[in-house]
Amino acid sequence: MLIWNSPWEGRAVPPQLYSYRTVFRERRDALVAETVSYATNQRSDSVVNVAGGRANWQDSNGAEVSVAPGETGELVGTATSSTANLSIQFKPRR
Repeated sequence: MLIWNSPWEGRAVPPQLYSYRTVFRERRDALVAETVSYATNQRSDSVVNVAGGRANWQDSNGAEVSVAPGETGELVGTATSSTANLSIQFKPRR
């Protein structure tokens, strides 16, 4: 389940490899992921595609992000770029 209009913290292990804040917002007829890289402060918006129980979007550095709900409410999946394929986890920011 996505929580809209609230930030999610996305991290890999170690977090230096992938560290983002993502906020999901509805804009007109689309769900948009607003991402901010903690490492570079680079920001971007990307349309989220939801299919087959997974959410997919592109982060602010161009990686393809694909996540699905985990057992305890987190989002788990991968961030794939031309140089890396990382296991990531998003948790609602509290």
